[in-house]
Amino acid sequence: MSTIPLNHDQSAHSSFDAIDAHVNRLQLGATPGQPAAGQNRLERLRTVYAGVRPILAALSATPFIPSRWRETLLVFVALLDEMTVAEPSAVME
Repeated sequence: MSTIPLNHDQSAHSSFDAIDAHVNRLQLGATPGQPAAGQNRLERLRTVYAGVRPILAALSATPFIPSRWRETLLVFVALLDEMTVAEPSAVME
């Protein structure tokens, strides 16, 4: 039995346009495999995760994805939130 709530409030998730605008504003600062100057791995993880988090949140609310997959995504997002100290409201500024 899981302790992850699976009730998905659709109003808590962004629209495609909002997610797309957020991802397009993201400053990755480097090409894949090349870290941005002065960024360590954790800083890079925070930067990239800030862009990917809304996509993962939207996927975890998609009813076409099997419930176990959605649950796994929710656990993954929660773990990365802990690791990056990302607040959901701060990620989608």
